[in-house]
Amino acid sequence: MRDALRNIANTRAGLYLRHCLGIRAPEYIPDLREVVSDLFVWRCDETWETYFDLTHVAGILNPDARQDYTVLLALFSSEGIEIARHTLTVVFSGSRLLCINDLPGTPAGHGTFAVLHMVPLNAVFGTERTCLAERGYVSYRRKTDASPLRSYVHGNLYGIAGNPATRRFRTLALPMRQTREYQPQVRLDDCERCEIALVNYSPRRLQVEATALREGEAQQRLHIDIPSGGSVILDSRSLPMERVALRAKLPMPRPLLFKYYTSHFDVFHG
Repeated sequence: MRDALRNIANTRAGLYLRHCLGIRAPEYIPDLREVVSDLFVWRCDETWETYFDLTHVAGILNPDARQDYTVLLALFSSEGIEIARHTLTVVFSGSRLLCINDLPGTPAGHGTFAVLHMVPLNAVFGTERTCLAERGYVSYRRKTDASPLRSYVHGNLYGIAGNPATRRFRTLALPMRQTREYQPQVRLDDCERCEIALVNYSPRRLQVEATALREGEAQQRLHIDIPSGGSVILDSRSLPMERVALRAKLPMPRPLLFKYYTSHFDVFHG
């Protein structure tokens, strides 16, 4: 009886019911027909270049999955609006460096992008009940730096899912009743300045509270409104801080941090 109830509770209908009732509520509800991607942050302007290393993920997971397949790269504005969609082909054991700045339709500014591998899941996982997810590496370069080197950071959080049959997307995080707080475990005042990039990977418009901390005490608060699938970048010049606390109705409001130094910059997850 217990096993039967557990099986029912883990169906899609059971997961939605658990979410509505708040009973061991899931943060995501998977659909095994979909493929998954992070919502990576892109920055393209007079200062920034953004790159992505595209690989044959199916072949990495299963060396017998050798067929070429299509990848959809969807570009979203900071308002969460899809502004471009690119169809690419990946080949087994191959890799391809994409410059987001050079893709047609990329405007100046910032936003997010998703990389969805449109490969039949049974060709990768057989009968295993799981999804293929792109958690790869995005890299950034400042055009003003003398060095051609880029700084890399891996995917942050599962952000978006796509159906290979319908080519439709949906954000993955479920709306939450409770607000969660996240404090990056790093000082933010030991550099020239710092920027905090936040992504809303929930299906609803999101309110985020950013609190500047000094010696553990709140100094200043900002309230930010982010559309579904959208993003925002906070600058320490407008919110001076030693550390920061971020509160939002997200499974984990973890940001991407850019720290500026005289000779270089660093990018990482908080």
